[in-house]
Amino acid sequence: MKSAQHLPLGFRPAAATFEDARFFAQSLNTASGGLLRFLFGSAYEEILAQTSLVPGHDLSLEHALIAELNGKPVALLSGMPTAVMADFSPVLRWAAGRQIWRAGILALAALPLFEAMSKHNPGNWYLQALSVSEHLRGKGAGSSLLAMAEERAKNCGAHRITLDVSSGNAAALRLYQRMEYEQESISSRAWLMGGLRVHRLGKTLRFHGETGIPEL
Repeated sequence: MKSAQHLPLGFRPAAATFEDARFFAQSLNTASGGLLRFLFGSAYEEILAQTSLVPGHDLSLEHALIAELNGKPVALLSGMPTAVMADFSPVLRWAAGRQIWRAGILALAALPLFEAMSKHNPGNWYLQALSVSEHLRGKGAGSSLLAMAEERAKNCGAHRITLDVSSGNAAALRLYQRMEYEQESISSRAWLMGGLRVHRLGKTLRFHGETGIPEL
């Protein structure tokens, strides 16, 4: 089995095209465990794609990096410093149209999860989504993207990277634990979604020359 280091992956910033926007929407839905499709139904892809094409908010393509294999997108990471996070709801409401009423009602079922995911400490870098195509999972692509996210965070001057992961995503939890992420908090259960919870994980980033050994 090939590792990500031996796969001819190419990395590039997401472009403001509808092709990238659709892949972004699909990746966010996968990373959220299908939550976006739950909220918006079969129209989720077009709604999220249109939202992502508008700059200046958290769900914008400007925060995304795409990995390609043989010219085809196969993985995505999206993240940003918490200092530049901006509300996406006005753009999402515009893109969703009447579907926003459906999403608003169904979102009540996931309210404990959304409340937990909306809290951020200033100065951190937030990994919003990391998604790998199914045929590449288990081959190291996720670890490579996560390492790249940490480099992006350090380049922004952040000393800590945080992310949220569903309690139902055991594979992702194992990956983050293997990469030395620690649990910061856990949400209340969303009982209307089978008792689902969201784990907030974080990792302190070491810069070149830092040992992690405290001074005496």
